[in-house]
Amino acid sequence: MNHRTLPRFWEDYKQLPKDILALADKNFELFKYTLTTLRFISKK
Repeated sequence: MNHRTLPRFWEDYKQLPKDILALADKNFELFKYTLTTLRFISKK
């Protein structure tokens, strides 16, 4: 799955507080891991 963003997203993203950025990054990694895991399970 490809994820695309507009330049405006990154401008706003960089303005978020550091703790919110860390949480967003952590949750995006979890999201990607979950997608990968679900694809693996569904192929069995």
